Amino acid sequence: MAVEPDDYTATCARLNDLLHGQIGARGPDLAASLRHSGRLLPRRVRQAGGRIVDLGAQLENPNIARVTDAEALARDVAIVERFLNRQNPKTRKARARANMAAGLAFQIAVVIALVIFVLRWRGLV
Repeated sequence: MAVEPDDYTATCARLNDLLHGQIGARGPDLAASLRHSGRLLPRRVRQAGGRIVDLGAQLENPNIARVTDAEALARDVAIVERFLNRQNPKTRKARARANMAAGLAFQIAVVIALVIFVLRWRGLV
């Protein structure tokens, strides 16, 4: 069964909106959003997204568009949607804030330790 170009466009728009909402990826289209997402997506999801984007070039040629596999598109779309629907943007942002606070606390502890070391070395403490 062939893939309809209108269905493909709607699917890409839906996935792009999911990437914007769940991951925070910027981009005018699905290809740009996937590139911006980078390592935020697992390899399998990135590969499925790449196959979806590559299908767009195949749909531009009418002869190739007739023999495209709609089931493969549906399978790849399901992989991407399943991952994106499980993401929670609030949890991701909270984890990023916690990691930043932990890094800052570690840096402060290192600076305090170095100051104490230098003071002991100089015989001031």
